[in-house]
Amino acid sequence: MKIIIADTNLFISALLYQGKVSAKALLLAADKYTLVLSDSIIDEIKDVVSRKEPRAIEIVDNFLSNFGYSLIQSKHLSIPDGFSIRDPKDEHVVTAAIASESDILLTRDKDFPKDGFPFEVLSPEEFLQKYS
Repeated sequence: MKIIIADTNLFISALLYQGKVSAKALLLAADKYTLVLSDSIIDEIKDVVSRKEPRAIEIVDNFLSNFGYSLIQSKHLSIPDGFSIRDPKDEHVVTAAIASESDILLTRDKDFPKDGFPFEVLSPEEFLQKYS
């Protein structure tokens, strides 16, 4: 079964902006595959939501407590040698994807190159087209 890690921006799109494609991709990943989140991605989701829409933090907590995913502890990890990304703030996502042996990274972030990683980098649209 494929292991999929989802970047923060998919959750923000789905939860705050009613991003239907992002929500469909997350639901498919959780339902048909193994969805992985890291402690640092969850912290980032909560941080972004608390800054953009503080009243929605309860929605995030409810969503995360009822959503099917595996948790990886990655705060203590650093990006392995040989991997780089333009935005250092995104290194925690690469680190979590590598540590969880993910097959796919779901993201809308253009800073992630399509190759050079041991996992596929797909937008929600690409993921749905390829795997639904």
